[in-house]
Amino acid sequence: MEKRCGVYAIRNCKNGRLYIGSASNVGSRWRAHKRGLERGKHPNIILQRAWRKHGSKAFKCVLLEECPRNALLEREQLWLNAALAGGKPYNLARSTSSPMLGRKHTRAARRKISHFLREYCKQPDVLLALSERVRGENNPMFGRTHDFKARERIAASRRGKKMALAVVEKMRQKLLGNKNAKGFRHTLELRERMLGNERAVGNKSWTGRRHTEESKAKLAAGIRAAWARRKAARRFDELP
Repeated sequence: MEKRCGVYAIRNCKNGRLYIGSASNVGSRWRAHKRGLERGKHPNIILQRAWRKHGSKAFKCVLLEECPRNALLEREQLWLNAALAGGKPYNLARSTSSPMLGRKHTRAARRKISHFLREYCKQPDVLLALSERVRGENNPMFGRTHDFKARERIAASRRGKKMALAVVEKMRQKLLGNKNAKGFRHTLELRERMLGNERAVGNKSWTGRRHTEESKAKLAAGIRAAWARRKAARRFDELP
């Protein structure tokens, strides 16, 4: 069976149950199966349990058909369909091209996948690659804008939700030293358009409400502090 390309079956000699597979090197694949089963770490839990119950001597590997590499999946599917029609094979998947077709990950498996992806996406090179993928013309929204209804749906989905303090702090740190808006003024046309939208939609969040005296004092203090910082910055810029 060394270096033979084709479809194979791992057969349980005690009950005749099969596991159908295919490989370009069936002998090597059978040895890999045995290593996993003997260590108790085989990905197919049903086959692993049968191995523990019946022992290694109850199983043998049989070459069902030799075929070229490009026909492996097609021929494996035919043999798997025959095994499914004749009984219940050890195979977890029912499709060779889509192993998860008709199946769902367990909760524990989903947690593992989620944890791996979170840690993987934290790597700087991965973040850079993901950013490059959707930059410029590769971005699905490149050259497009959300219409009014879409913006309303987005706003409704976010209304009333509060961002975590860690997220707010991260955004604040990113905006520190941002000079893109320094000296920026909306054009008259844009201000008219914004005013028209405000009149059409209305500020429903503050209809019939008023700031408390404490809130007014906080807003006034914030505005005064902002103007003081701006004046200090201007004086600094004017220094020789």
